[in-house]
Amino acid sequence: MTTTQSENIREEAVNTLLAQLLREYGLTTREERRSRRGAPDIQVELKTGDTILLECKWDAAAGFLQVQLDDRILNFPNELAMVGVLYPRRLKTADNPPGGTGHCG
Repeated sequence: MTTTQSENIREEAVNTLLAQLLREYGLTTREERRSRRGAPDIQVELKTGDTILLECKWDAAAGFLQVQLDDRILNFPNELAMVGVLYPRRLKTADNPPGGTGHCG
């Protein structure tokens, strides 16, 4: 079995892209860093001072995403919202970048 480039695209890379896109829409975001294990995948800080936490997984991990969201509710009870994001499997391929032929904006 050969390794394809699509197998090398990590969830963290897509999280970073999502955080960048949210910033383009004027939101303040921080994505998880390897040194911050246990941190939410993406934190969105609103102008009100409230924070929305995003947990992101590939669509095949929907069950694990629910477990993580439940854990976040227990560990971050003061946050405004917890949002689960399921990435479609097609985003794993370099031939099919997010947004199709280009990103909208």
